[in-house]
Amino acid sequence: NTAEIMPGEFTRSADFSLPVERLKKAIRTAAGDDKAHFFDATRTATALFGSSLGANMFMLGFAFQHGGLPLSAEAVEKAIELNGQSVAMNVSAFRWGRRAAHQPNFVRALVVQPGTAAQNTAVAETLDDVITRRVAFL
Repeated sequence: NTAEIMPGEFTRSADFSLPVERLKKAIRTAAGDDKAHFFDATRTATALFGSSLGANMFMLGFAFQHGGLPLSAEAVEKAIELNGQSVAMNVSAFRWGRRAAHQPNFVRALVVQPGTAAQNTAVAETLDDVITRRVAFL
């Protein structure tokens, strides 16, 4: 997740800045260029679901699609259902993460950047909701 979330160190050092590029380089070095993938899950989850709560499940789907989990998609979705918390949103976030891994530019295009005139504050629970909203926008 490329979202820059300030750690507690920021409270002790007002000029603290995240060494984002250095962190990415370290990840690429450790994992290999072909296995290191970066995506702003926080911004995407906020755009799709109205809050960043789906970011972790989005990243789980992203990692799953890149082969990072030794489970089936059905097993992950069943675990989400058994957990019982925000099931529709979490399943949708998992599926959107998979889509982002497969078609990152498509998913990025759905996320309206802050400050643009076309922002829509509707909360989407499913892919169909997002498609309906986008068709209406066009």
